[in-house]
Amino acid sequence: MEDGYRNVKGQNLLPRLSALREQNSKFPGCRPYVYADATISALTAGICSLPDKTETKLKNLFSVVNSNLPNATSLSDILKKHGHNASFIQNADIAFAGTDKFARRHGFDFVAGNEEPLKKYPDIASGAKENDRGIKDSVLYDTVRREILHLAEGKNPF
Repeated sequence: MEDGYRNVKGQNLLPRLSALREQNSKFPGCRPYVYADATISALTAGICSLPDKTETKLKNLFSVVNSNLPNATSLSDILKKHGHNASFIQNADIAFAGTDKFARRHGFDFVAGNEEPLKKYPDIASGAKENDRGIKDSVLYDTVRREILHLAEGKNPF
């Protein structure tokens, strides 16, 4: 388990996870991937294995200036090429930091943020909003479960 929040200004922000960490595998000394501290940079680092480098301090400019790495091959591009369906679901606004543009450019068939699940599954909409930034994790998990069941009914692997 990583321990990035074990000492934030002298305080352990995740004490229960720290206790679990002592019982499991440890990965000490993990450092953030260079240029992967902004939302879209971390996303591209995880899916394309390289960050979308920027020198700006204004991280939300990605939605305007982000190239979405058109020449990079992502895991979702490879899966799509081999006939798999790929879904990208997050609990925040899908347009934040250009996430929607990146996901659509890189082979995701279903791209959803905090609004799309509530439209697709109106029965979960009541009380779904956590705050202005996103939906509750429980609603996100229910949405993902439903998407998996839906994809399992199809012919293509996912």
